[in-house]
Amino acid sequence: MNVRRQFAVSKHSELSNTTESLETNSKNMAQKERPPQVPTRGKSLAGPIPEILGDAEPEQLRELSKTNVPKTDPSRTTAPEPDCTVEAIVESLTIEQKFDESQKQCSILRDQVLELRKNLDDAQNFIFSLQPRSQILTETEAAEDFSSLCDSIEELVERKLGDALDDEILIKKGKQRQILLEPCNILFSLIPTPGKESFNCPGTDEYNISAAIVRLLYIEIFDREFYCAFGSAEMSFMQSVERSMRNLEPQRDHITYATWRSETYTAITNRHEFEEMREGMKGDLTARLTEILALFLSRPDKKNLYAEICQSIVNPAFTLAHKMHLSVDHFSLEWSRNHHLPFSQQLPFEDSNDFEVVELQAGGTGVKTHKTPPTSESIRYLFDMTPRLVLQRTKANSPGERKVLKKARLLCLDTKDGVNSPRDLHSRSTSDPTVLSWLDKILSSHRRGALRR
Repeated sequence: MNVRRQFAVSKHSELSNTTESLETNSKNMAQKERPPQVPTRGKSLAGPIPEILGDAEPEQLRELSKTNVPKTDPSRTTAPEPDCTVEAIVESLTIEQKFDESQKQCSILRDQVLELRKNLDDAQNFIFSLQPRSQILTETEAAEDFSSLCDSIEELVERKLGDALDDEILIKKGKQRQILLEPCNILFSLIPTPGKESFNCPGTDEYNISAAIVRLLYIEIFDREFYCAFGSAEMSFMQSVERSMRNLEPQRDHITYATWRSETYTAITNRHEFEEMREGMKGDLTARLTEILALFLSRPDKKNLYAEICQSIVNPAFTLAHKMHLSVDHFSLEWSRNHHLPFSQQLPFEDSNDFEVVELQAGGTGVKTHKTPPTSESIRYLFDMTPRLVLQRTKANSPGERKVLKKARLLCLDTKDGVNSPRDLHSRSTSDPTVLSWLDKILSSHRRGALRR
């Protein structure tokens, strides 16, 4: 019996130590994880051991150590034991590790997204750099805009000055009013030698005045490095930069030069100062044209005339020049080879499709249009009404081919009745055949009087 008692006591001590060790470890883990507070578990063995053991076998003692707890012990009726098992601890650690791992993955994905966006931008820029530059002005649009501008000029001159020129109001009332010399000098400076030689051809006044307006637009807008002229210092700087680009190594192609020029001038046109400069040029040009046309009217409404010229001529001309000069391709206006030559020095026209002939009947009774140049012996060239519109595309290593988008219009004279030149008409005329011929005499006499003084 003593042996059994000693064995039971030793087993009880071992079980107590084991239980206390587990409880201590559980409390430590619980403090780390901070689980919900639960009632403290009671002792696993209670009561005096000698009275309980009796003659029980060792296996029975093990059962007693687990189950022999007083019924009055609060641990038998309290809430369930806290989840402090090894499995719960491992699960808690696993969740925390998964959360940390997901954060790491999010950070990696975020970096990858940023890298992919950068690569996408680089790829798009590279692809766009390989694509041809979009044209600001297409062939069709340029031809239509230029034709519309020329038609507007002729229509306005005919509508505003047609009756006054036919009735020779300036000649009839010229003695009653003072002729303004400044607009007269501006007008005659815009008429080349062939046009002045045609003063003796009846019916040429409207065509000469319309051609003079086109020539003024050509000089002031289209035949410039850039239509809205900057100061000489600024233009010299731009040209020096372009020359420097041509000397760079490795050498750039023609498209690079043209693109740089187009984008530089585009940036300049977006400045507020440029808009003010352009509006000032518009106003000055419109005022000069108003004074020229008002010469031929008896009581001109200059305010209304100014508004019509600005709307019908000046604004469309500036719009077309803006698109032409900002284009990567080169657009230009070109007069015929005889544009400045007197009748005695004129060269024969080549048989090409660059010209459209407007044939003036003798006496100015009417006109008809031909699609062929004046190569026939029955018609004679008088002067250029409008220049031709030419496109030269910009290519990488060589200039592109020239293409005529709009033919030049040439006013020619029907010579079937024996009139071979404007001089023949002058010899037959006893009075002033045109208003411009009379005005030319007034200016000539004024210049002679000024020389005498």
